[in-house]
Amino acid sequence: MEEIKETLKKYVEDRYPVGDFLRAVLENDLFAAMSRADSRNRIRIHDICNYIYNKLPMECWGDKETVKKWLKNE
Repeated sequence: MEEIKETLKKYVEDRYPVGDFLRAVLENDLFAAMSRADSRNRIRIHDICNYIYNKLPMECWGDKETVKKWLKNE
Protein backbone atom coordinates (compact mmCIF):
# COMPACT_ATOMS: atom_id res chain seq x y z
CA MET A 1 0.00 0.00 0.00
CA GLU A 2 2.94 2.35 0.56
CA GLU A 3 3.82 2.36 -3.14
CA ILE A 4 0.22 3.30 -3.97
CA LYS A 5 0.34 6.13 -1.43
CA GLU A 6 3.60 7.41 -2.91
CA THR A 7 2.17 7.31 -6.42
CA LEU A 8 -0.95 9.17 -5.29
CA LYS A 9 1.19 11.72 -3.46
CA LYS A 10 3.03 12.49 -6.74
CA TYR A 11 -0.32 12.65 -8.52
CA VAL A 12 -1.65 15.21 -6.04
CA GLU A 13 1.47 17.29 -5.48
CA ASP A 14 3.01 17.21 -8.96
CA ARG A 15 -0.06 16.31 -11.03
CA TYR A 16 1.95 13.34 -12.22
CA PRO A 17 -0.04 10.81 -14.28
CA VAL A 18 -0.75 7.45 -12.66
CA GLY A 19 -1.02 4.04 -14.29
CA ASP A 20 -4.15 2.59 -15.86
CA PHE A 21 -5.36 0.86 -12.69
CA LEU A 22 -5.11 3.90 -10.42
CA ARG A 23 -6.48 6.19 -13.09
CA ALA A 24 -9.57 3.97 -13.35
CA VAL A 25 -9.94 4.10 -9.55
CA LEU A 26 -9.58 7.90 -9.54
CA GLU A 27 -12.13 8.13 -12.35
CA ASN A 28 -14.57 5.98 -10.36
CA ASP A 29 -14.62 3.30 -13.06
CA LEU A 30 -14.99 0.08 -11.09
CA PHE A 31 -15.09 -2.26 -14.08
CA ALA A 32 -11.93 -0.83 -15.60
CA ALA A 33 -10.16 -0.77 -12.24
CA MET A 34 -10.93 -4.41 -11.53
CA SER A 35 -9.94 -5.51 -15.02
CA ARG A 36 -6.60 -3.67 -14.73
CA ALA A 37 -5.78 -4.60 -11.13
CA ASP A 38 -3.13 -7.14 -10.36
CA SER A 39 -3.80 -9.71 -7.63
CA ARG A 40 -2.42 -7.49 -4.85
CA ASN A 41 -4.49 -4.47 -5.85
CA ARG A 42 -7.69 -6.49 -6.25
CA ILE A 43 -7.38 -7.36 -2.58
CA ARG A 44 -6.49 -3.76 -1.60
CA ILE A 45 -9.00 -1.88 -3.73
CA HIS A 46 -11.24 -1.09 -0.75
CA ASP A 47 -8.29 0.35 1.19
CA ILE A 48 -7.15 2.33 -1.85
CA CYS A 49 -10.63 3.81 -2.31
CA ASN A 50 -10.82 4.70 1.39
CA TYR A 51 -7.45 6.39 1.19
CA ILE A 52 -8.45 8.41 -1.87
CA TYR A 53 -11.78 9.40 -0.32
CA ASN A 54 -10.29 10.41 3.04
CA LYS A 55 -6.89 11.84 2.09
CA LEU A 56 -6.97 13.29 -1.43
CA PRO A 57 -8.55 16.61 -2.39
CA MET A 58 -11.98 16.13 -3.92
CA GLU A 59 -10.88 18.29 -6.85
CA CYS A 60 -8.56 15.55 -8.16
CA TRP A 61 -10.80 12.48 -8.37
CA GLY A 62 -14.36 11.39 -9.04
CA ASP A 63 -14.81 11.04 -12.81
CA LYS A 64 -12.87 11.13 -16.08
CA GLU A 65 -13.30 14.85 -16.66
CA THR A 66 -12.17 15.76 -13.14
CA VAL A 67 -9.01 13.66 -13.43
CA LYS A 68 -8.29 15.09 -16.89
CA LYS A 69 -8.67 18.66 -15.60
CA TRP A 70 -6.46 17.90 -12.59
CA LEU A 71 -3.68 16.57 -14.77
CA LYS A 72 -3.92 19.61 -17.07
CA ASN A 73 -3.83 21.86 -13.98
CA GLU A 74 -7.07 23.60 -14.96
